[in-house]
Amino acid sequence: MGSQELVVHCEQVEAVVKRLSETEGELFGAKRDKSGRVSLSFDSLTAKSLKRVLDSGCHRECFSLATVNMNPYVNTFHEVLKTHGTCFLKEAMSEESKVAHLNKVVDDIRLSVNTDLMRNINRRQEKAKKKRVESVSGYIEAMRSSYARVNCLRVDLGYRKGMFADSENLLEDLALVKSHWKKMREDLARGEPVEGLIGFVVSLEYGLLSGYHFHAIFIYNGAYRQQDVSLAKILGDHWVQNVVPNGAGRYYNCNRFKDKYRRLGVGVINHYENEKFEVLKSVVLGYMAKTDYVIDSISPSERAWFRGITPKRNSQGKGRPRGK
Repeated sequence: MGSQELVVHCEQVEAVVKRLSETEGELFGAKRDKSGRVSLSFDSLTAKSLKRVLDSGCHRECFSLATVNMNPYVNTFHEVLKTHGTCFLKEAMSEESKVAHLNKVVDDIRLSVNTDLMRNINRRQEKAKKKRVESVSGYIEAMRSSYARVNCLRVDLGYRKGMFADSENLLEDLALVKSHWKKMREDLARGEPVEGLIGFVVSLEYGLLSGYHFHAIFIYNGAYRQQDVSLAKILGDHWVQNVVPNGAGRYYNCNRFKDKYRRLGVGVINHYENEKFEVLKSVVLGYMAKTDYVIDSISPSERAWFRGITPKRNSQGKGRPRGK
């Protein structure tokens, strides 16, 4: 299983386990055709998704990677498969036996997910996400009320591929990457590499392929800073050249490819462009507010969400007077 396949597989597993927790009854059955031949029967999207994931199987690497199993939904799936095996659908057994086996897998996943422990984890994570979304929504609205236009730069700040892949101490690595963000934030506050930053929203994540990385929105006063692609490049270059040592820094300039977005929420946004602000809050920042299972697992109280100071409403001298 390749690295990208592993990521897709884990995403599919998480999605199907979440959906299974919300279902009831048997999802699989057996039907007999006119000739008396018995075959597996299932109609729901959830059943189809589970069957597809089971058919694809789980590679040994998927079971053994600690960071994979820090996702409670993927870990639940793996624990159930340890009981039932990974190849039972390919074994020579009757269709009725396969039906019984599949429905038992469904029941075991439901029982594992619908425990007090899992419910408490979900409740805590959803509460934290809701708090982040509400916080950033108010923050963006305060920016909107204080500036005639804002220039939003979406930049991913990360590291060379594989830098954390074989790490034996993710907690130490976490402290290291947070020290890099501290340096970046201090530089920005001093006006390096570009003066005029009025705000930022940053989330720290751990990806199976990318390791630790930051999703960032940097906000400049759009009345004075308007070249979003160039500005984002300057910030990314600063991360690579001046913040992360030994040439290990990497970045991705999302603004450079903003023309590919179906709905736009980055770049220069005028205060009256309601849709762009809604996209910024719901799509761009909503994505950034999601829970990171690895960080939540190794250090549940770790701060992985950073935001600038909310400006006072209608701040004086902060930009041109309102007007289209």
